[in-house]
Amino acid sequence: RYNISKTDRLDIFYRGKSVQPSMTNLLNVVDNSNPLNIAGGNPGLKPAWNDLLHAFYNAYNAERQQGTMAYANFNHTRNAISTLMVYDAATGRRFTRPENISGNWNAAAGLTYNTPIDKQKVFTLSTSTNTAFTRNVGFVSTPSTPLFNGTPTIEQLNTLFSTAATEKNVSHVLTLGENLDLAYRQPMWDIALNGRVNYQHSRASLQSTTQLDTWSFSYGMTGNLNLPFGMSFSSDIRMQSRRGFSAASMNTNELIWNAQISQSFLRDRSLTVTLQFDDILSQQS
Repeated sequence: RYNISKTDRLDIFYRGKSVQPSMTNLLNVVDNSNPLNIAGGNPGLKPAWNDLLHAFYNAYNAERQQGTMAYANFNHTRNAISTLMVYDAATGRRFTRPENISGNWNAAAGLTYNTPIDKQKVFTLSTSTNTAFTRNVGFVSTPSTPLFNGTPTIEQLNTLFSTAATEKNVSHVLTLGENLDLAYRQPMWDIALNGRVNYQHSRASLQSTTQLDTWSFSYGMTGNLNLPFGMSFSSDIRMQSRRGFSAASMNTNELIWNAQISQSFLRDRSLTVTLQFDDILSQQS
């Protein structure tokens, strides 16, 4: 931790963690409690190891009423415990076994900035930008020998997994997001315009159904009114939209309206009763 000044600070930390396989995963037995999903253990599993590196920066200028926050993190797992599955199309049965796999990692970063834009400091602009990238590795297998009838022994199950044609499916997901707010504040009331947009780029090496470029965005306004006798009103309305999904039912526009009324009691206003109304127009799916 580095205190740059009384209001500026930088934190950087690293954390390493070992995750042991569960006893169920290590047992070299067959679990046929679900006849359509027959599972076997793997006594050769190794412990997984997770590395996490995180950095955080925070600064505030009291005179200008400007705030800045930034972060970045990286997460990596070696020998993650995944599931190797062989599917029998003739009977609909799945045969699974835990296996170690490496190559899973994700990273993220973001920046938030708030500042007044007029001399009286009643107009405030806030922006928040975020990005993330995830890489996941999983097994995709097909049997190379005819599958057996009935419940297999552990030896037969191990032979099935060792002879199956196994490939690694690598998926990548990139996410980009931006939030923008413009607010006008007075002692008793405030109003704000806001907009949100998120983009997601998904790709997989073996599964074409996950090749997606999707958007979700919204825009609207919020308002708050605080009365002297402890009563307050607030409401927000926004148009919420999605685009780019393979199912047409997902590419929708929804007008969402929420509102609430609150009343504070007792001499120090320490007791508050609130009545909240969500999705007044019944548009959210």
